Amino acid sequence: MIELPRRLLVGFAIAFSLYFPLAGFLNIDSFANRGWGLAAAILYVAAVIPSICAYPGLTLPRAQAIFNLIAASLVPLFVNQRLSPADAQSFGAWYVGGVGMLLAVTAVREHPLVAWLGMLSLTSQIIIWGSPTIVLQIGLVGSLLFVAAGQGIARGLRLASTELKEYPKQARLSAAASASATASRLERKRLVEGALQDAVPTLKYLVSRQGHLTQDDKKEALMLEAQLRDEIRGRSLIDRRTRAAAKAARLRGVTVVMLDDGGLNDASQVDLISLRGQIVEALNSVAAGQVTVRAVSGEPWRVTILATRSGVTAPDLWLRL
Repeated sequence: MIELPRRLLVGFAIAFSLYFPLAGFLNIDSFANRGWGLAAAILYVAAVIPSICAYPGLTLPRAQAIFNLIAASLVPLFVNQRLSPADAQSFGAWYVGGVGMLLAVTAVREHPLVAWLGMLSLTSQIIIWGSPTIVLQIGLVGSLLFVAAGQGIARGLRLASTELKEYPKQARLSAAASASATASRLERKRLVEGALQDAVPTLKYLVSRQGHLTQDDKKEALMLEAQLRDEIRGRSLIDRRTRAAAKAARLRGVTVVMLDDGGLNDASQVDLISLRGQIVEALNSVAAGQVTVRAVSGEPWRVTILATRSGVTAPDLWLRL
């Protein structure tokens, strides 16, 4: 994107705004009284130049905006009382474009109501001075478009300013979410690697038995298989506490299924600690049957816990966390 220096833009705006009174000055002979024409030009310049290049920030001070409204009302009055409607298409009617420029700048600098009040004053004075048909001849439509464009520019600048203010906040949130996801991933990797490392001695023992396993060996193998499955499929559901609670439930004869289907992907660390604590309480309360702990996505809740027993119609436990 090509960016123009602010000074260049301000200089262009000043040059364009001064074109109107200059054109009127070069056609000063159109005025029955040159003094009124000069007074109108001076008042216009005194309003438009500060409005373009003075004051920091985008918003024009209220006092300057009110002065612009006064100037937009007096300049047509000064000119029209000494200018004949027959000269409406001459440069003697410079004030129409000039006032439109002044009010457009006022609209850009966040005073659209003042700008449209000024346009109402300008339009009514032109109609009273000339006639409704003179509106199209004198260039009033162009001034109306000036102000409408100024209001559109102001709206665009406000939106851009809001987005610029929100961008650092969104960037910080994105960075924090990325860091949290990375930390969670690394923690999961560490836990899985730890579980596999802890399982190595048992796996080596089972291999050494060459298939000749005792009942205790089989139970231990099944327990190990269930724990490894939890680490892989349970993902964010698993921590030191839930791992121990699931093992204790299995030792009581409870079948435990831990499934993370993405329901905890955007959960904060505080929420994870709270949810895992509730999961531990639920697992400790189940004495028989099967308990399924599942982190669901796309639902108002994050985790469901369902405990059932064979031959029993109603679940022993049904929680939505």
